[in-house]
Amino acid sequence: MLYNLHSHTNFCDGTHHASAYVKAALRSGLKVYGFSSHAPVPFESPWNMKEKNLSNYLSDIKGIKDQYEGLIEIYCGMEADYVPNRVLPQKLKSIYELDYVIGSIHFITPIDDCPLFEAEGPLKTFQQGVKNCYRGDYSKAIKRYFQLTRMMIEESCPDIVGHLDKIKKHNQPKELFSESAPWYVDEIMQTLKVIKINNVIVEVNTRGLYKNLVSDTYPSVWILEEMIKRNIEITLSSDAHHPKEITAGFDYAVEQLKSIGYRFQKTMINGSWKNVPL
Repeated sequence: MLYNLHSHTNFCDGTHHASAYVKAALRSGLKVYGFSSHAPVPFESPWNMKEKNLSNYLSDIKGIKDQYEGLIEIYCGMEADYVPNRVLPQKLKSIYELDYVIGSIHFITPIDDCPLFEAEGPLKTFQQGVKNCYRGDYSKAIKRYFQLTRMMIEESCPDIVGHLDKIKKHNQPKELFSESAPWYVDEIMQTLKVIKINNVIVEVNTRGLYKNLVSDTYPSVWILEEMIKRNIEITLSSDAHHPKEITAGFDYAVEQLKSIGYRFQKTMINGSWKNVPL
């Protein structure tokens, strides 16, 4: 049985209306499907939902949930950015009465007066931000990225941490940093410690894999190996932006997770978090 709680509709940077994803999910044999369009942010963004469209998003998902009741469980969530003092994932969940919230870092907010810049966007945009704010020192920018992840969990803990190490996508085609560098490993270990203390679910995200942005999942296999040592719980998702992507990369990811030792993932069933076999 398949499950997916991370997907994007045309309310943000997805390609289709929510109904197209549900039809594709049914064809793929899914029993649980969650929508998590990018939550609005108080500044211009190329992928976040517009505030003016939020009520329509919520009502559309509710309508689809009612329409397909008995055929598939539909949940309404959001993928919320964390921007200190401005955007807080758990607060958004409460305000909009969401079923769940995925917390992700898409923007790096420097400590000094430098404006935030995209960690998620094109490589050139990321490189320019690092040049402007960190004098080209990628290690400082990436340390801040993981610091923000830890701050998010401690201040406004989401249900799921999204694509934990997506920052590594900027290592293609030219390596900007090494995942084996002591400073990088230390950032991961600090972050896993905070994740475990707060008992938050970590998403195993296949999007970078099937889009040929990286060679494995977010997080990397070596991080997953560290996670299972700490009994950190996971949920598998494809971060679908198109209906054809709903289960993309799942076969590979399940094989990898089982080889590491994972046998279960977390998903929502009947409105609460349950362990289900991979």
